[in-house]
Amino acid sequence: MSRQRGWTAVTRVQEIQSKTVFQQPKDGRKRPAIPLAANEDSAALYAHMQVFLLEDLSPNTAILAAYLNELGFPPAVCASSLAQVAPHQEDLEHGIFGVIFLDVMLPDGKSTALAKQLKAKGVDNVFAYTALNDPGERAELISSGFDAVLNKPLTLRELKHTLSQHLS
Repeated sequence: MSRQRGWTAVTRVQEIQSKTVFQQPKDGRKRPAIPLAANEDSAALYAHMQVFLLEDLSPNTAILAAYLNELGFPPAVCASSLAQVAPHQEDLEHGIFGVIFLDVMLPDGKSTALAKQLKAKGVDNVFAYTALNDPGERAELISSGFDAVLNKPLTLRELKHTLSQHLS
C-alpha cells in the first residue's frame, strides 16, 4: 500500500512540475511561475510573497516545491545547505521572504541557529521541516524560534493547514 502511495506522490509531483513554467528574472535565479493548477484566490492574495526553501534532499525539495506551487506559493529560492544561505542572509533577516522552510538536519549542521537568528530579527513564518517526530524535539524546535514544525513525509493537507493558520 505505501509503495503505491509513494508512486502516486511521485506521479503527482511530476504532473505538477510539468505545469510549472520557469521564468528567468534579471538576478539570474530561476523562479517557477504560478502553475495552471494554483488556487487563484491564494495566488492573488499572496502574489507578492516569496518563499525560501532550505532542504538538502532533492526528492523532498521536489515534493515541497510541488505542493507550494499547487497552493500558489512558488519557492523563489531553494538551497540545500547552510553554506548556500549566506548570499540570502540579508534578505532573510529583512523579511523579504513571507514564508521560510528550513530542513532541521543538513549536511553542514542544524538550522536551529538560523531560526533563532531570524526570530531575533523579528522574522515570522519560519517553519521547521523535519523527519524527527519526537514531541520533545518538537518543543525544542519551537523554543528555537520556529513558528511551526512540519514532519516528513508531508502531505498537501498538512501544508495547507499550517499555511492557513500562520498566514491568516
